[in-house]
Amino acid sequence: MAYYTVAHLLQGSLDGRTPGPAGVKPEQCTSGFWDCVLLGKPYDAALGVPEEIVARLRREFAFWYPLDCRVSGKDLIPNHLTMSLYNHAAIWEDPAMWPRSIFCNGFVQVDAEKMSKSKGNFITLVDAISTWGADATRFACADAGDGIVNANFDRVVADKAILNLTTELEWITSTLAGKGKDTQLRAASAPKEWLDDWFANEMARLIKLAEEAYTQMRFREALKLSWYELQNARNRYRTGIEQAGADETLLRQWAEWQALLMVPITPHWSEKVWHVLGKQGCAVRARWPRPTHIERPSVTAAGQCVAQPQTSLWQGPLRMPDHPACRRPAMSTRASQVLVRCRAHAQHRRGAPQLLAADAARSAVSPRLPRRRTATRRKGKAPPHPWRSPTGSTCLWR
Repeated sequence: MAYYTVAHLLQGSLDGRTPGPAGVKPEQCTSGFWDCVLLGKPYDAALGVPEEIVARLRREFAFWYPLDCRVSGKDLIPNHLTMSLYNHAAIWEDPAMWPRSIFCNGFVQVDAEKMSKSKGNFITLVDAISTWGADATRFACADAGDGIVNANFDRVVADKAILNLTTELEWITSTLAGKGKDTQLRAASAPKEWLDDWFANEMARLIKLAEEAYTQMRFREALKLSWYELQNARNRYRTGIEQAGADETLLRQWAEWQALLMVPITPHWSEKVWHVLGKQGCAVRARWPRPTHIERPSVTAAGQCVAQPQTSLWQGPLRMPDHPACRRPAMSTRASQVLVRCRAHAQHRRGAPQLLAADAARSAVSPRLPRRRTATRRKGKAPPHPWRSPTGSTCLWR
C-alpha cells in the first residue's frame, strides 16, 4: 500500500519496464532509496537519483500516509490484509504509521443469487448504467448492504429508484411553484403550527444521524436516513398541515437538505433539485447542511407520541417512548387506552391532530376518569356508541 503513493511517478508502464515521470530506473530503487522515501532518512548522493526527485517522492508519500482506511474484500483477511499489518509493523516502529482502519466488504449478489456468467445474471457497470442510469444504479448499490455480509443488488430497487427519483423531482418542482395538487403552501403572514417546529427538529435529527452513517461508511443506513426517513418526515408533516397549508420556507429547506444528503448517492438528481431551488454553483461543491438549531429530544418524543398508534384503531395499551417527557406523570393501562382511542378518532375526524392529541393526553392523565363502558365491536364496523371526555373531545370505545 505504501508503494501506491509513488507508483504513478515511478512506473511508466504496467510491467514497470518503462520509467515514469520521475525518471527513476528499477535498478536505482535500492534499500537506501526507499529509506529516504519511506523513512525520511537523510539524502545520500550515492543513490544516483537527484535530490529534488527524492524529495518529491517523499512529499507524495507523506501526504497520503498514514492511511485512514483500507478497503478490501473479506476473502483477503487471512492473507493480504494480515500480512500488510505485519509488514507495516516491521518497517515503521512508530504505530502512528500503521493503517488506522480496514473496511472489508462481502461479495456481490444479484436478486439474492450469486452473480455469475453461467447463470446469466452477470451485470457489468456499463450494462447497469445503460439500463438504469447512474443515479438509480448507485441508489441500488447503496441499498445492497454494507460490511462483510454479501451485498445484494436488487433490480427491483433499481427500477423503483427511477420512478421515485422522477416523482420526487416533479413534486418538488410543482409544489414550490405553487401548483401542487396534494400540498398547498401557507400564506407568509399565517401563524406557525406546532408541526412546523417538529418538522424542523426532525430534519436536524436525521441530518446528524446521516452524517454519522456516512462517516462510518454505512451507506445503506445513510440511504435510509437521507432518503426514506426524510421522505417519511415530509409526508407526516404534509398530512398534518393539510388544512392549514405547508410552510414554504420549511419545504425549501427540506428539499435543499435532502439534495445535499443524497449527493454521495445520486449526484445528478441532487444537481437537478439544486437547479430547481435556484441555487448557485453545484450541489457537489456545497457544504454539508448545518441546522441552526440542534435536535430537541422533547419535541422528538412528542412527535413519536402523536404518530405512534397510526397502524390500527384497535392496538390495545399505548407503548410510550422511553423519554422523561413521556414517563411523567405515570399513566395507567386504562388511561393509556383512552389516549389511544382519542388519537385514533382524531385520525378519523381528519382534524388538527396535534390539538386533539394534546386534549386526549390531558384526559388520559385526569384522576377523574369515568368507568369504562363495554360495547361489542362488530366485524368491519366502527364501535356503536361514542363517548365524550371531560374536556369535550369525542372518543370511541371498544
